[in-house]
Amino acid sequence: MTVIAFDPPEKAVPAATHQSWDEFVAAALDQQPWRPDEWDPDSFSFVGSLESAQTGISICLRDGCEVVVDGDTQLCTGCRKAKGKLPPGATLPPRRLHGRRSTDPGAAGRFTLAALTPALRNEILYGLQDRDRQQIAIRPMHVRCLVSRLPAAATTLLDQDDTHYTGMPRAVLRSLQQALRRLELRHRGEDGTEGDIWDCALVGLVSHRDRSYVAVTGSLDFTVVRQQWLRDLTRDVLRSLRPNVAECQRYIQAAELASVALTGRRNGNAPESLNAGDMAEICRTIAAAVNPKTDRPYSATHSQAIIGWWRRLTEHARSSGLMDHIPGTFAVRPEHTPRRPSAAEDDLGRAIPEEWTAYLDGQLHLLGTTSSFTPKGWDLDDVRQMYKVFYQVLRDTGRRPSEIARLSDNPIEYIRDQPSLIYDNTKAGRHKRRLPIDTSTADVIEAWRQRLWTLYLPTACVGYLFPALGGRNKERREHMNSSQFRKIFNAWAEIIPPPQGFSEPAASFRAEDLELYGFRHAYAQRHADNGTPVDVLRDLMDHREVSTTMGYYQVTLTRKQKAVALVSKMAVDRTGTAAPFAGELSYERASVATAYGNCTEPSNVKAGGQSCPIRFQCSGCSFYRSDPSYLAAIEQQVAQLRADRAIALTVDAAGWVTDNLDAQIKSYEQIADTMRKQLAALPESEKTAIESACTDLRKARQAAIIPIGSLRRRLDEDIV
Repeated sequence: MTVIAFDPPEKAVPAATHQSWDEFVAAALDQQPWRPDEWDPDSFSFVGSLESAQTGISICLRDGCEVVVDGDTQLCTGCRKAKGKLPPGATLPPRRLHGRRSTDPGAAGRFTLAALTPALRNEILYGLQDRDRQQIAIRPMHVRCLVSRLPAAATTLLDQDDTHYTGMPRAVLRSLQQALRRLELRHRGEDGTEGDIWDCALVGLVSHRDRSYVAVTGSLDFTVVRQQWLRDLTRDVLRSLRPNVAECQRYIQAAELASVALTGRRNGNAPESLNAGDMAEICRTIAAAVNPKTDRPYSATHSQAIIGWWRRLTEHARSSGLMDHIPGTFAVRPEHTPRRPSAAEDDLGRAIPEEWTAYLDGQLHLLGTTSSFTPKGWDLDDVRQMYKVFYQVLRDTGRRPSEIARLSDNPIEYIRDQPSLIYDNTKAGRHKRRLPIDTSTADVIEAWRQRLWTLYLPTACVGYLFPALGGRNKERREHMNSSQFRKIFNAWAEIIPPPQGFSEPAASFRAEDLELYGFRHAYAQRHADNGTPVDVLRDLMDHREVSTTMGYYQVTLTRKQKAVALVSKMAVDRTGTAAPFAGELSYERASVATAYGNCTEPSNVKAGGQSCPIRFQCSGCSFYRSDPSYLAAIEQQVAQLRADRAIALTVDAAGWVTDNLDAQIKSYEQIADTMRKQLAALPESEKTAIESACTDLRKARQAAIIPIGSLRRRLDEDIV
């Protein structure tokens, strides 16, 4: 969870104040000189500086012209008129200067508050300082327009009706009023969180973790939580944490589902009597919840996420003393979280099929056409080309979208003429990683670098391959956010024409299934299908564990069949005697997978592994068959049996208990030793092939294995 710290204005507010409103506003102003290079407190005048990233002015883009223009305006009035007289597509010649060069910013960079009353002047200053705290740029021309339209008799901004204003002056007025209304709450000793419905703007909540400014609209409704004690608890937690609006909504959704689960239960309105059964019922309700937009159950992943928010809510409440009156057994435990269903054996998981990737490549001309936004000094072709390069690098390298977004403007390193991409694995905290890439990918990056050098870039964006494009009165800073590209990508997926002539697997993949992370899975799938050893693929994915890498791809049916053909010949029975299957068909159809091998007992095979007559004590069964693909699981089982035996001795268990454990340990060790000797006797090439096949089979079996874990104790239940 990401919690964005709430940074209220500096001055602490007493519970009750005897100051007048005008005195309170004056006291709330920054005590340090505000923008000393731009604001003159003696003349009440503002003269914008081109060096300030928080001032929305710039220089006309025409060569030789030094007129200061407002915000993202690219040409001054004179140059726009001159361009209008040129033929379509013609370029303006450099402007010739007449007389001395002027450094005066002119009207675009000035405003004055001298004509206003002191009280009104302080209100505007406070609002502008609040914009600075939120990192929202000030555009002097907009402030000047607002000031010029204020009625002569105006004494406070709070009384101004914003419907009497239009355009940017109206937007500036609303922004200043929003800051003043939050200050007005503090003047009354309040913070906007007293009721059951919160105005996000008044409370001062940031709308999203990727934004630094306060939400402009929206509300949070706590009345959906029916139990008063749970509603109060949820409100108190959010008042304490002050997360962004999006996270507040997730907390409230979790609390709402918990409220539904508790409604009608014996302890629903008696928090002091809640128990583990009540918590289990809440988690079951969340796991079975239906998405109101689709009328379909949430995915297991989404249900896990909601339970995660509910767990964080209760854990914070517990640690803050808000649940001291609620028994400690009322807590989320690991077994309350629903498991994600395993993918089908020949399912490609989240990987984007190669046919889809090829189709997207053919639709690249449509990428970015859903947006007409251009930053200063760029045209639409520049912006769309950056989107195309982002897509191509994402597709070819399999890096995370956030890792692509923060690439430096010199990300290629050549070693013996072989290019490598230098990137930061921020998720794992490993920087300056190197990934071998194709020359074609390096050429795409190099061509974009050459183009980028010809484009205007603010100082804060220099050094990035994909600089930020800016937005909402915000100066361009650092690199483009991956969420911004995701919006462009999703809009692209909606407008491309439906593909035709796909194979059955690719045809089952829909345009709405396209997501940026799918290219990372496709990268892993592509390498796995080409026979890249899993340890090499682990390094390419920059994972620490092979098991993590194996979660990124699925073993295709063809590849699994080849693995079965190799491994089935090395099967052994419970005594370690060779017992190979007649072929792949018998391996698949005459047996069922267990945790430590295959079972050939007919009734158990027919029941899909759910009808073991000796309760999964496989090493003592004559129908048990194992092969090297189970070697790691057998070794783990032996270790677990030894641990169980040690515990049995500690508790002075009956002799037949330890005897049973000893017999299982001996049997499994005999089987494992036999298979190790088989592998050691193979030529190196065959041994490598068998080990690769074993990896494929272990991966495939994750989707279909006897659920020994289902023998665990069920979730706590409580009689209602």
